[in-house]
Amino acid sequence: MKENEINAPQHYGRTFVLPIEQLLIPIDTRVDESELSGLFELAESMRRGAGVGQLHPVVVVWRQKSWVLAAGFRRALAIQTFREELGFTSILARRVREEHAGVLRLVELSARKSPLSYETTRLVHDLVQGEGGRPRLVPADIAAAIGRSSIHVRALARFYGALAPEMRAAWQNEHDRNTARRLLADLSKRSRLGD
Repeated sequence: MKENEINAPQHYGRTFVLPIEQLLIPIDTRVDESELSGLFELAESMRRGAGVGQLHPVVVVWRQKSWVLAAGFRRALAIQTFREELGFTSILARRVREEHAGVLRLVELSARKSPLSYETTRLVHDLVQGEGGRPRLVPADIAAAIGRSSIHVRALARFYGALAPEMRAAWQNEHDRNTARRLLADLSKRSRLGD
């Protein structure tokens, strides 16, 4: 067993109450101004007394003596963003194994965002390639988890891998739905021209 797992204060699969200040949300997670009203409504619905409370725990991994958010980003962001205003002090969390975290995040993204969103495509690529310290996964397993074909998963991974860093940065910073299609068209044009 890894030392990190031995010293974890919770067992896998257990739901527990986590003080909100102990939850680390990855720094590449950001909230757009357009999402704030929706996050406030979500936070209000999870507030005890006024709403129904938090029905589903967020998913966390124990990494380097810290709890890191793996899935449940909207719930965690809603609670963290409005914790002072609405009086949140804790969040329900469930611990999962590190090797399951990426797939759970991908399932969450696939349900909420376009399959051609930057986040979804990057995560598919990283899971297929085993990047970012993630275990390398077989496209068929990823496809089964998100309800897509293996061909679709392999195509997304190849597409993201073929993009130049400046194209990835432009895509990440744009929020319209047609960005991926424009990048794909540009990539196809470049490959035909031999660039």
